[in-house]
Formats: sequence, C-alpha cells, structure tokens
Amino acid sequence: MQNVFLVSDVYLYVIGVAIILRLAPTQKLRTVLLILSNLFILTFLASYREIIIATLAYAVLCIAFAEGLYRFRDKGFAKAVTLGCSIAVLAVVVLGLKYPVYSRIIFGGLAAKAPGLGFEWIGLSFLTFRAIDLIVYYGSGRAKAVRFDSALAYLTFFPTFVAGPINRFEQFDENLDQPSPRLSLTEIRDCTLRASIGIIKMTLLARIAWQGSTINTFDLGSSSGLSALFGLYLYYFYIYLDFSGYCDVAISVGRLMGFRIPENFNFPFLAVNIQEFWNRWHSSLTAWCRDYIFFVTLRLQLLKLKAIPRTIALAISMFITFCFMGAWHGDAVNWLLYGVYHGIGMITWYTYQKVMEGAMPRFYDKLSGNVFYSAASAFVTFNFVAIGLVLTFDLPKATYILHRLAEFV
Repeated sequence: MQNVFLVSDVYLYVIGVAIILRLAPTQKLRTVLLILSNLFILTFLASYREIIIATLAYAVLCIAFAEGLYRFRDKGFAKAVTLGCSIAVLAVVVLGLKYPVYSRIIFGGLAAKAPGLGFEWIGLSFLTFRAIDLIVYYGSGRAKAVRFDSALAYLTFFPTFVAGPINRFEQFDENLDQPSPRLSLTEIRDCTLRASIGIIKMTLLARIAWQGSTINTFDLGSSSGLSALFGLYLYYFYIYLDFSGYCDVAISVGRLMGFRIPENFNFPFLAVNIQEFWNRWHSSLTAWCRDYIFFVTLRLQLLKLKAIPRTIALAISMFITFCFMGAWHGDAVNWLLYGVYHGIGMITWYTYQKVMEGAMPRFYDKLSGNVFYSAASAFVTFNFVAIGLVLTFDLPKATYILHRLAEFV
C-alpha cells in the first residue's frame, strides 16, 4: 500500500493546508483551495502525473453520472437505467484496471485485449466506493443541485484517498458548508497525539510484528505448528497496526482540516463473534458494503423472489456481501475464498444465534452476559480470523501452513 503519510514533508503541507482552510472566508474559496491542496499532496504518490490526470478524468465522469441521476431522480425507469449504466461503467473500469484476473474470468478474451494504463492507479477502488456513494446521494433527491466543486473536492480528498476510511459525501458536504471554527490548542494536541500514535504503529510496532512473524521469515522446511500459529497471530497484529495506524493519521489530518472522518477500528480483537468483528474491523468498508451490497441484494430477493423465506434471503445476502468483500481485497481466487470463508462464518454465527434465541432465549441471554463465555467467544473469534488469513497467501505457503497447523492440533 502506498502510504503518503510516511513521507515526512507531507506534514508540513498538511499544517499549511489546515491553516488556509480554516482561514478561508467563504465556502467557495475553501472548496477551491481544498481541491488544489488535494491534487498537490497527491503528487507524493508514485507516478503522480498519470494518477492525477486519470483521477481527474474519472472524477469528472462520476460527477457527470451524478448529474444525470439527479436530473432523472423523479423518473423511475430513466433513473434505474442511468444508475445501472453508471455502476456498470465504474465496475468495468475497476475490473479492467485493478483486477485483471477477475476480468479474464468474467470477460474472457476481451479482457486480455484491453489496453492497460502502464502504471498502478493507486486509490482507484476507494475512489470508486466514494463515487458510488456520491452518485446514489444525488439520485436520492436529498440535494438541491449537483455542485461540481464540492463533488470534486470529495472524490480527491487526500486523507482518505489511498486506503480510507470510506467517508460519505453527505457528511463531507455538511462539513464543507459549515464555517470552520478556529483551531483550539486542545484540538491541535489531540490530533497531534493521535497522529503520532498512528505513525508509531506503522513505523515501529507494525515492523516489529512483521519481522517477528515466522510466516514471513521462517524456513518453510523447519517450522513447527506452534511457530506457524504464532506467526499467524503476529501477521494479524501487523495488518491491524499498519492499517489502523494509517487510519489514525487520516482521521487526525481530516479533523485538523475541519472534516469528520468515520472511525475504522474499535478494538477488533475484543469481538465475541464474527458479526461484531466486522463492525469493529474496517467498519467503514463494512458499513458501505452493508448499504450497497447487503441491503440491495436483500431487497431484490424479497421483491423478485417473494416465495423465498426471509432467513434464506438474509443468508444469501450475507454470503454475497462477504464474497464481494473478499474479492475486493485482492485480485486472485484465494481472496474470493477468503470472502467465502467469512461468509460461511457469518451465516454459521447467524444460524446459531437464531436457534439459541428461539429455543432457549432466557438461557442464551444469561449465557451471553457471562464473562467466561464472552472470553471464550472472543478467543474463538480471534482464532477464526487469524487462521482465515492463511487464505490470503499463495497456494504453496497456505498449504504448508495448514499442514503445520494440522500437526499442532
């Protein structure tokens, strides 16, 4: 992951941008300054000229789709066609430019003939998530008109550009419209402290976990099952420290600039079931997928397949959502299997919960409040997630790790 927050010079510009945006006398000027600041700071990414040109072109296309959907917001058929075309175009762009393996599976020979850009388009998937949120927001009729400047500022917003959290346009637009209060010493202190903790997570703690994980450093021929298990644990901690550290900095930078960015992590290791885990881990992605994958597929099933029981429809929507989330994480079949793994885990937990609530509600209510049951549930959830990370490795390494874990058990 290209991390703009590991470039020390960026923080000098962040301070300047925060001051400029806070002092801007009008919303219009503030928006223009934010757009220019976004584009300038994105120049710290690799191949920045190509990325900026591609991002601007893509953003203009997405805003055009938003304008079209806004104009047809009260015309059912035209609105549905415009929305469908918009999502289809964005999906083809993302598949073709970021997921060549999936593209070949879906489009076959056509994908192989498609020309590439010649560079890695960093931030494309998160940009597309924000674009869909923007398009749907204007199609909902909640806005009076499409504002090109605020939409462009949102799509290029640099703190969340590369790796989230996935901020929503409605909240962003509200923050942009509101006059920025003067920065207080308390706010500066809090943002500096949290950003510093995030940097320590990324540059120190995450590296310690990475180097200590036998998954990355051990000789595959001499590792024991116990070292493989603890290697998975440390690898799990590495991902958490690196990603949550990035989010700490992004949220702090956004706050300095006058924008509220949603939290992305909430002590995920304390989760007592897989549903709670995904509400604590990368929660902005979970919320986005819940709104645009889970509820949409559930609604379609209940409208078009009225004979299907609601519980079955819920399970199908859960499974589809997690397959999408798994595939989104990486361009390989093993990432799709990772999504299947979590989808099965979520359906299993949902079924268990419903059976217990229906068969013995009082006992289950007491059991859920028991500290030992909660601790055991957190232990099982932690290990379920950690072991699932095996699916994110290539086949030889995954096979070997599973073999070692089987010996340990």
